Amino acid sequence: MRCSKPIAADQRNLFSSSPGRRRFREDPACFQTAVRKLNLAPEDGDSLYAVTLHTMRHTFASWLAQSGKVTLMELQKLMRHKNITMTMRYAHLFPGQESEKLSIIGDMLA
Repeated sequence: MRCSKPIAADQRNLFSSSPGRRRFREDPACFQTAVRKLNLAPEDGDSLYAVTLHTMRHTFASWLAQSGKVTLMELQKLMRHKNITMTMRYAHLFPGQESEKLSIIGDMLA
C-alpha cells in the first residue's frame, strides 16, 4: 500500500515539531486510508479506540522501553521530550529493574 504522492523530505519526520506547534492537526489522509484498509478503525467510529499517528508514537516508545536496550534518558532523547516527566510514563515498562535495585540493599546487608 502506497500513498498517492511522495512525502517531501522536510515532512518525513512526522513527530518533530516547532516549539509550541504540532506538525499535524490530524492524521494525513494516506494514514487514515491505511488504517481503514487494515481494519484498524473502530466500526462504531469511537475515537477512543482509533489508531492514530500518536498511537504509533506511543507504541514506538513502549516497545523500546520493553526491549530493555535503551535507558530512560535515551528514550527521552529519541522521543524528543523536553523533560523527563513526560518520559516517566514509560518507566514501568523497563524490564527487571525492580529486582536489580532491591538486591543493592541485600548486598549491603550481606
